[in-house]
Amino acid sequence: MLTFKPHIEGDLEPYYYLNYYPENDQPAPNTSFNLKREAIIEHFKIWIDLLKQYNAISFTEDSRILKQYENEYYESFHIDDTEAANDPLDEDKQINYYYALEGIVQGLKKAAPNDPDTLALVKETEALKNNIQNVSRRTFAIKTAKILAKIRKKG
Repeated sequence: MLTFKPHIEGDLEPYYYLNYYPENDQPAPNTSFNLKREAIIEHFKIWIDLLKQYNAISFTEDSRILKQYENEYYESFHIDDTEAANDPLDEDKQINYYYALEGIVQGLKKAAPNDPDTLALVKETEALKNNIQNVSRRTFAIKTAKILAKIRKKG
């Protein structure tokens, strides 16, 4: 959870009241800070890293297998940690991936048109397809890997 409230202090400098949970990997109450703009970015990075670590935790054998599938598909995109990974996909790739995702949607609808899990996958795939022009390479790879892993796991 994150709350973020900008305000002006007595010296007329902008400050930001930041309250987030979790603060670290130990269970604890909410953590609050009154920060200048420069410091808030570092706190966001710390908090986002904690959330990423939390999302990587596997609680069941199924989620461990699903995560392994996701990693396998993600690696096939060859996304490195450069700034280019935060750039949008090239237009040609956007078009190709758009039609590939449309093919996945049609295949899912045909395979199990009344299955709630399949319909959720259709909705997730259509959302990515319809927003492909607004996502970074990394985000596209992550979301596509999740979709493909769920399809593979479902069989």
